[in-house]
Amino acid sequence: MEGNYNKHLYNVDFLRFVFALFIVYYHITPIMSKFFGKVLWLDYLSTRNSNVGQVIVISFFVISGFLFFLTEEYRRFSLSTYIKRKVIRIWPVLAFSLIVNFHSTADILNLFFISSGTGLISVGSSNPASWFVCVLFWLELLMFDFLARSNFNSKYNIADSLITDYKVSGEIWGMLVTLTGFILLGQRTGSTLYSAKAFEQLPFLTNGVLMGITGFVYGGLIARFWIRGYSIRKTINKRNKILITILEIVILSYFVNILINCTQKYEKIYYILIFSIIIMDFIYQWGYIAQLLNHKIFGHLGKWSYSIYMMQFPCFAYLKKVCG
Repeated sequence: MEGNYNKHLYNVDFLRFVFALFIVYYHITPIMSKFFGKVLWLDYLSTRNSNVGQVIVISFFVISGFLFFLTEEYRRFSLSTYIKRKVIRIWPVLAFSLIVNFHSTADILNLFFISSGTGLISVGSSNPASWFVCVLFWLELLMFDFLARSNFNSKYNIADSLITDYKVSGEIWGMLVTLTGFILLGQRTGSTLYSAKAFEQLPFLTNGVLMGITGFVYGGLIARFWIRGYSIRKTINKRNKILITILEIVILSYFVNILINCTQKYEKIYYILIFSIIIMDFIYQWGYIAQLLNHKIFGHLGKWSYSIYMMQFPCFAYLKKVCG
């Protein structure tokens, strides 16, 4: 991990690997159910994970925002340099995943990070997973430019105090705004507490963009909180650590249960709260599980998460051709 902090968070990288596997599970169970016909356990899995895709994508955005704010590349690079570094990292896999299964002009636009997820076009891609990369790419560029300008231009001092310097007022308002965004997202997709129909009239504020903004900023707030409190962490004694580890097991078990059985749309609203607890536990390493997963081996697995996420649909298409 790059940045001003030497401490590696291999456990957070490992979370990305786990989520990549879960997103493959989310997409492959309906395919397997159709391919193998009426198999009870496959039908059960394919009907019990109807909302898990969105909650995992939200998790990806939160982790991306966390790492973006943690590395603080906007303080060390120019925008042009950042774009070059970003394209070099993500474009080869994106391009390969589109070329191997090319079938529409939308794939050409996706090569330039223009997808239906951004609201710029309405045609889907041969690789549906590419929408996430496109939204995240533009979101990171816009946020990078905004934060880089805030370091040199007094016009952005208010935003700088809210996000970069991380004042208490910024933390409070930031949490309120992002949690409101998650609530609106949940209501837009089926709940009845609030109405977000007004947002449906805005072509560029797609569900993907809304997930991206709220998740990314929320992850950024967690990063700023950690950076601000990094030097004042208190040591946890062995007895309390054991209790926290038991709590870790309970929370992680419940978390996995949500990922496998997320059938209620309202669950997306409070899912982020549970995920926040896990992230905070992992970065502060309160329990033994968080410490155990913070090993270089698990961190290396996290490096494969992007490739797994992007290549799942080309692999599905290939298997479909082979199996007829």
